[in-house]
Amino acid sequence: MRLFTVSNAIERMRDLHVRYTAPSMERVQRQVSSYAPARWRFSSSGILGKKQAVGCSHGCKRRGTNASDSIFLEGVSEVSAYDIRTLLGRGTFGSVYVAQHKTSGQIVAMKVIKKSRIEELRQETNVLREQMVHYALEHPSICKLLATFQDPQAVYFVMEYCPGGELYSVLYDEEGEDLSDVEDSVTEEDETYSVNSDRQTDVEDDEDDSSSELNMSQVKHRNSVGRPHGISIAKDLNERAKRSLRNSNFGGLREEHAVFYLACVLNALEYLHDRKIMYRDVKLENIVLDVNGYPKLVDFGLSKLDATHWEASKSTTICGSMEYMAPELIERQPYHQAVDFWSFGILMYELLFAVTPFYHPNHREQGRKITEDPVYFPHDFEAQCPEATELIRALLAKEASVRPCDWQTIRQSAFFRKYYVDTKIWRKLKERKLRAPFVPTLKTEFDTSLFTKAFNLGSDTDEME
Repeated sequence: MRLFTVSNAIERMRDLHVRYTAPSMERVQRQVSSYAPARWRFSSSGILGKKQAVGCSHGCKRRGTNASDSIFLEGVSEVSAYDIRTLLGRGTFGSVYVAQHKTSGQIVAMKVIKKSRIEELRQETNVLREQMVHYALEHPSICKLLATFQDPQAVYFVMEYCPGGELYSVLYDEEGEDLSDVEDSVTEEDETYSVNSDRQTDVEDDEDDSSSELNMSQVKHRNSVGRPHGISIAKDLNERAKRSLRNSNFGGLREEHAVFYLACVLNALEYLHDRKIMYRDVKLENIVLDVNGYPKLVDFGLSKLDATHWEASKSTTICGSMEYMAPELIERQPYHQAVDFWSFGILMYELLFAVTPFYHPNHREQGRKITEDPVYFPHDFEAQCPEATELIRALLAKEASVRPCDWQTIRQSAFFRKYYVDTKIWRKLKERKLRAPFVPTLKTEFDTSLFTKAFNLGSDTDEME
């Protein structure tokens, strides 16, 4: 029998709007552990609103924002305080909208999670974990969670709006195709696979592929979710800018452009790991671009607190997107932060080739390839890009203990040193003084043309614990 329902759990979820000081990860872990659904306490929105108004100015100073720009954080606890402008996308139990606070004019992304779906999918604890973890994070490569509140129908996550769209759309054009000029690509039109609905197509288990080498004519495997045409008059400029980043020889981005996105993601993952957080959901769709083209991580619903490299008590939950899952996850073995290094290697490979290295339309065969097959590279790539080849092979070591599970080691690899030769360049990147490869051209501040209908600012379709 269920020990808790929406009425005595989510309904009692605290209406947190902003944290005034960044709590330590140990404190967050204690809070999440102590908030067993049966023990959650109800907080009066009136009393809490007063506390929030008092603390807002300090919170704005901590985040480096102007108090007038964040006035909507002061006691706002209902959706009626916002104008809901445009739907960005839908997920399994919620939707994401561009919204504007009526008083301040602040533009935000609002994730609306239906309580009925939270209860149906038994995600009460995960929603609270996402809220607690995300509030504690403050990093230029992580999308900011600004506020949360609820009403009888839904829970609302208010986040900064990043109008540049997903990193996915930089690599693949808006109809779901990659940016290579391959003409004989195979298009998948089957139903989506449940672990990751916008990546994997579901086919019969007896389907097999005898080819063991990377076939660059099959890089369009992610067409199962169509990409709608943008409505902005800036569409053509954006598409031309994206196409200029591609490498026609290997299908993905040019190495000098891919390294920028990888370096930003590296910084974000290092920040998480330093705080004993295992991300567990690295993928193109969970990286969005801000107005300056800088990437930011979103979606912390699968994050694991109190995770270290070699902790005695390892995780066993199977979650994430299959194309990015490490072998130990596929084999249902205990795992640690090394899974994020594997996923980073998959991300690097996909950015360079517009295909993941172990993709197969049959997910059972894909699992076998992840656990057994070596990583293959297109013809001539190893000779032309030895530094990238070396790093990818190291990150995609089948044994977790063999992977270079230290972000400083990755930063000092020949691949990154080839472009970011010293700490000065890394400092400029952190200070956002480097120009991004793709800077979005926007018609208005509400322009959503760079997003697609697959976008959900959080992978509601991924398995959670």
